[in-house]
Amino acid sequence: MKKLDLGQIIGILANVGVIAGIIFLGVELQQNNELLAAQGRASRAEVAQGLFLRLMENPSVAQAAAKALDGEQVDRDETLVLMSFHSYILTSWQYTYGEYQRRLIDEIPIRAWRNLFQGIPGLAEYWRQNAADNHDPDFYNFMNENGAG
Repeated sequence: MKKLDLGQIIGILANVGVIAGIIFLGVELQQNNELLAAQGRASRAEVAQGLFLRLMENPSVAQAAAKALDGEQVDRDETLVLMSFHSYILTSWQYTYGEYQRRLIDEIPIRAWRNLFQGIPGLAEYWRQNAADNHDPDFYNFMNENGAG
């Protein structure tokens, strides 16, 4: 049987250390990926909740939207409130789309967006009048191709 010298033992230990380091790195990468996915989901939920939070925190938005839903005439101030709300929604969606493009989130809730697009008074009209000039061209095309625009 051949006797191992000190250099061979150090080489073997170094190789074992490299293998252990690679395994540790793999575990760390998996944990990072899980953390990024959780952050992405939290960010998407925060954006979605922000829409409803604006309605709850600001009665003038809710009143103007209810008035428009009922087919009542909205005054100048209510029109401005609704336009600001529409801008907020679309900016939030563009942010979500950007995060999706960067692969920081795994999906876009396009079905929910379509429903909101049809359900929020004046949003579709606001989109048609302002989106091309005020939003990223990729987002603009995505929205129009997916039936939300």
